[in-house]
Amino acid sequence: MTLTEDRRPVWSVVVRAVAAGVLAVGLVVTTAPGAAAAPPANDERAAATPVGALPFVDETDTQEATSEPDEPDLCAGAGPTVWYAVRLPRSGSVVLRTAGSAYDTTIAVHVAGPDGPEQVACDDDGGEDLTSVVVLEVVAGRTYLVQVGAYGGGPGGPLRFSAEVAPPPPVVVVGDVSVRALRDGAAVVRATLTCTGTDGVGLEAWVDQRFAGRGLVSGYGYTWVPCADGPTEVLLASSGGVFGGGRASVRVTAWGCDDLGRCPDDAQEATVTVTRRR
Repeated sequence: MTLTEDRRPVWSVVVRAVAAGVLAVGLVVTTAPGAAAAPPANDERAAATPVGALPFVDETDTQEATSEPDEPDLCAGAGPTVWYAVRLPRSGSVVLRTAGSAYDTTIAVHVAGPDGPEQVACDDDGGEDLTSVVVLEVVAGRTYLVQVGAYGGGPGGPLRFSAEVAPPPPVVVVGDVSVRALRDGAAVVRATLTCTGTDGVGLEAWVDQRFAGRGLVSGYGYTWVPCADGPTEVLLASSGGVFGGGRASVRVTAWGCDDLGRCPDDAQEATVTVTRRR
């Protein structure tokens, strides 16, 4: 921690005796060092700011924050830190953020362990503008110590820390799949998607079809589609020959992410009869 002096001027009145019993009054300006600014109230782990209800917002300045001798490590290096103690009456998903802060932050979450705090989550730049975000699954009545620090041991600054109930996670489900062979030997995989909570869905498809005397014909395709319920299609180029009518094995995988970095996926495998486009 760097101490800074307060160099504000101190005004002193000096009275001097002069000849003939006349008093002379002079004004002297001096500069006296003042006390350094105090660290934040939650600078130490033992003085963590309690978080017992949501939503919660705290704004503070961490420029005078310090690191304790037994400071737990962060995922991106420990700088000056402040602490919050999250203890909620209900279990569920909670979002911890430093959005709106004016420096490069990190968030680490710890629970009590037999040998001291045990880290259960950590993030550096999961938010915008070098801020941090953690989605935490909390258990009612359990205390989670949240350590907010400066990346790589850098200086602190104006901090905005918030905690709120997390929105529902995205949902991506792959339904029925089918395969259609095209005249040029390629294939189209058609899959029914159910999707909520994400802007788009990545879709991959693999098809293997074995022919007597011709061996194995395989294909792979990828596409990105908007998040919407309904059918979507993936075009697959063939390898080892051309697709045709008959039985084939198909696998379709889909995934999507939200702005909290939650990325559910789903897959469907089936043996289908490939239809031919006429």
